Amino acid sequence: MSASFFRFKLSLALLLCAFSLRGQAQDQPIISDFYTFANQAWLDSVILPENAIVINHVGELWELIEGQAIGILIDSSHYDLDPEHTYVLTQARNFYSSTKHLSDDPGKRFSLVQEHLPFVFGAVFAKVTITPQREARVNQLIADLKDAYRAKISNSARIDAYHRELLLLKLEKMEFRIGAPPLSLLPPLPPLSKTDFEENLRVLQAFSEKRKGAPLYWPTAPCEADCYYLIGRNQVVVNAGALFDLDASPDAPMLYATLGRTLAHEMTHAFDTVGRHYDASGRRITGLRKLFTGGFLSQVDWDPVYERLIDQFNHYSLGDSLVVDGRRTLQENLADLGGVEVSFLALNRFLDKTQPHLTPAEREAELRAFFLAYARYWRQKANVEFQRTAFQHVHSPAQFRAIGPVHNLDVFYQLFPIDPDSPWFIPEDQRVVIW
Repeated sequence: MSASFFRFKLSLALLLCAFSLRGQAQDQPIISDFYTFANQAWLDSVILPENAIVINHVGELWELIEGQAIGILIDSSHYDLDPEHTYVLTQARNFYSSTKHLSDDPGKRFSLVQEHLPFVFGAVFAKVTITPQREARVNQLIADLKDAYRAKISNSARIDAYHRELLLLKLEKMEFRIGAPPLSLLPPLPPLSKTDFEENLRVLQAFSEKRKGAPLYWPTAPCEADCYYLIGRNQVVVNAGALFDLDASPDAPMLYATLGRTLAHEMTHAFDTVGRHYDASGRRITGLRKLFTGGFLSQVDWDPVYERLIDQFNHYSLGDSLVVDGRRTLQENLADLGGVEVSFLALNRFLDKTQPHLTPAEREAELRAFFLAYARYWRQKANVEFQRTAFQHVHSPAQFRAIGPVHNLDVFYQLFPIDPDSPWFIPEDQRVVIW
């Protein structure tokens, strides 16, 4: 059956816009490599230093996060924090001050804070950086993504009533933990010295050991730009560092293509090859439970979708020796595809609500900007060693994450004149559609 993105009932305005693009796209240069097309200026202007292994969006974002964190540690402001967070901030500043003799590099000194006070300082970092306006914006983005995913599942012809009810309930119950774990989940931080680093390490060793006895269900330090889906809790964890993309996203297309796509990626893990076997409470769905709920009668066959995506990524390579393993990267490739599909639909619904009077040309510009921002999110220059290592991960290398998902969307070909002879071009009847 031909894969059609429009089965998900995009708005009439989008349909009219997409059809109008057929003639306009012919006036644009034929695109063979969309990743290079979107990133050409950056690729030409950036030179990888000899002592660096990679330059990419993640590294650029980390520089901003690190700068903000160091500013908090060396500043004298208390940022109108409550007494509990003010106390933690004071102790974190004391610890940072005690590292002065170890290095003149603020980044190296901050790395010690990350190593020994990852969550308590992360809680302060979240309080300082997540303003009410930023929190409101990310909560609205999450609501938009949930609405878009609800429409995907509800309108899918691929799944039956059993799975539709199961997945919709899982989506409804999905929780988002934003910023950092509350200090109430952490043991009280002991007083720290401004000058005695070794004494601080001794004090913090006992503090660290105590913390290990209470699971936080928070995978990494909140300053890091990470998001996670916790399958056993049906929760998406959004680190405070990840929300720096809000500052870099002044317009809707960029916001939905970056942070929105990242959140939708994690949401998709709830429905991937592993996640779909767990319920809304994060419990494994047993065979006995399926027997009494009608699960054994389900005729949904996901294997053709999985195998087609595996085959697509198996064809991606750099040279003859570096080849993507489509089976090993399947989970993340599924999440990338779901993330792009859902965030793109969410953007369209957002434009319907907030900018209903856009002309077809203006709507086209917004939608093209989404795909360009998505490809630019994955821009990267790396040495050979880093590239070789990237092919060993469960995630596909950045270039293929940029081009793989979008080439499965029919609307992408209507927005951009993709060369049919391009190695990335996918015939319409071979494109992968999850829902």
